[in-house]
Amino acid sequence: MRAKESKASKSAFLEETKQLGSDLLTSRSHVNNAPVLLSTLSNVKHPSPPRAEALRSLQAFFVSLLRAGKLESGARSVEAAKDGEEPEAVYRMWVWSKYQEFRKTVFRIITEESASVLRVEALNTWMDLVRDEKPGEFNNTLYIKLCEATVRWKGSTNEILQLLIKKYSKYCDVRYYTYANLEMLISKRLRKNEKVDAAVSSDEDEDNRTGVRLHAFSRNAYELLSSLPTLSNDEQKSGDDVYELWTHGQDEDRNATLLGEKGGKRKDRASSSKTKQSKPTSPKKQKAAFSKAWLAFLRLALPLDTYKKVLGRLHRQVIPHMNNPILLSDFLTQSYDVGGLISVMALSSLFILITGHGLEYPDFYNKLYALLEPSIFVAKHRSRFFELLDSCLKSSHLPAYLAAAFAKRLGRLVLSAPPSGSIVVIALIHNILRRHPSVNCLVHRDSSQATTIAAVKDGANGEGITDSTVAKKVPEEKSDKAVDGKLGVDPFRADETDTAKCDALQSSLWEIETLRRHYCPAVSRFVESLETDLTVRAKTTEMSISDFSSTSYATIFNEEVGRRLKAVPLAFYHSVPSTLFAENSFEGWTFGDVDVTPMRAIEDTKTSIMEVNKEMINAEEVSDEDENGDQEEGGNEDDEVEENKDSMDDLDSDRDSDDSAGSRSRSEQSEGEDWPGPLKRFRNG
Repeated sequence: MRAKESKASKSAFLEETKQLGSDLLTSRSHVNNAPVLLSTLSNVKHPSPPRAEALRSLQAFFVSLLRAGKLESGARSVEAAKDGEEPEAVYRMWVWSKYQEFRKTVFRIITEESASVLRVEALNTWMDLVRDEKPGEFNNTLYIKLCEATVRWKGSTNEILQLLIKKYSKYCDVRYYTYANLEMLISKRLRKNEKVDAAVSSDEDEDNRTGVRLHAFSRNAYELLSSLPTLSNDEQKSGDDVYELWTHGQDEDRNATLLGEKGGKRKDRASSSKTKQSKPTSPKKQKAAFSKAWLAFLRLALPLDTYKKVLGRLHRQVIPHMNNPILLSDFLTQSYDVGGLISVMALSSLFILITGHGLEYPDFYNKLYALLEPSIFVAKHRSRFFELLDSCLKSSHLPAYLAAAFAKRLGRLVLSAPPSGSIVVIALIHNILRRHPSVNCLVHRDSSQATTIAAVKDGANGEGITDSTVAKKVPEEKSDKAVDGKLGVDPFRADETDTAKCDALQSSLWEIETLRRHYCPAVSRFVESLETDLTVRAKTTEMSISDFSSTSYATIFNEEVGRRLKAVPLAFYHSVPSTLFAENSFEGWTFGDVDVTPMRAIEDTKTSIMEVNKEMINAEEVSDEDENGDQEEGGNEDDEVEENKDSMDDLDSDRDSDDSAGSRSRSEQSEGEDWPGPLKRFRNG
């Protein structure tokens, strides 16, 4: 009964709220309904439907006044009062105060309310105020408050961001002012935090002055920046203004619903305004705002998860839309120096700056050389890394020692790489040998020659002789140094980080030879591609690393299963076998359930006789004093040995008879029932 009464009271309260809103929009005489509706809207104890109805009625009331130019600030109303329009001025001042209270209530609902339906209504109302408060202009004073609330959101799911991006990010002016506001908010934040220098900091950093965690601020700012759509390449090249603006767009159906009026004429300044805003519509201004916002964001202290997302996004969705991408060089070089996965992820963007925008980074190849570790074969972005590595080594102007260092480093990695990694390494070395004929000496070199070169260089280090003179000294000192050098010693220095000092040119690619006996057939077959003369470019082609960089155990297995073999070893059977072994597979053996008690008794007897014989032999060796007596005793002992042999033969014959009797009894028993016990085996004699 109480539930029905409560439901009836809620329904009556909703109808009353609708009536108050309708009266407010119908006549100015019901203007006192506005405070009642404001009270309903601000009271969190009321249910959502009446509050949403009050919000829509108040929005229609205030927006109609804004568009008609009848709602002005308090300062203008005071000036009007001095001019003799005191009653009207007092009314406008009162309406303006209620409008200010309405704005505060709407913003509080956006940032604090838990009801999602009411928050959506409040956000739509706020964006309508951004458009209509200053007819024909974008009211950034209101919009920057919404942007600040978005980046300061503390919840796990940023609902404001989702609502903002879903409906309003397609408008050019909304995107432009979002970029501008983000730059302003981030710069303000950096000034308060005194420009945090660390690129990646711990999750314990917290801004005590504002109560908002810095990492939450950084994550929200990134989500907002990355969610905004960018201009397409066609729009950027055309240079034409983009006029899809929220300020100029009008939804007549929505306005008619909000106003709730059947007639009446009013002046709509927003629709009749011919003001053109050059900043939001110009692609150049859009790119400038986009670049400033991203550069400001990259100065923040980023948490590790956001840091990785940024590095994975820069080369695809940020650099192509920036005015001057070279400004990212500081951030990318610092990231490249971190090492590990961060350096691998920064390589894509840094490579674009080097090849496409003229960035000079002298230590680039040494840093790239240091990234070649066994862990790279299990990294998340290994496919992209190997493709970039191949692109970085494509230039024919690379010195020979550099190409040899990378080839040798890759050869060492292949010793501990999985089959998928070995295939990629072979493809990379194939391309290096084809592009740089000067390093083909690594394919075959006598061990004595390599040892001599290493010995000459070691002796020349103290004399100030450089690498260029080593080759000249080799023929002169080969006879002396080759004798002192150790055969089989690789002069390559695997622990050296400088490519110019690792002595790769004095070594050989013996690691590739080991792959000929690799346990994976796909690897051992693929090594044969290096047997051709790669210096003849007309007869060879480069390998596409993208075809091998995504190889895995599954792809190798599927390829092996799908291969068509010319000759296949076959196992031929006249009939389908029903057991693992046939009965005649092991001659003299039978598999079945047998009683081993008689066999054990025979074996025990045989063991005891052998022990007696052993004792008698030992006694014969000890008693050697009387030779004549020994001969007589030897004859007796021979008789005893013959007697023992006769007894052994008797035991064997007894065992054969027992076996035959046992087999007959087992055959008779097998006709009646199965033999119990586990599977046994015995010998037939």
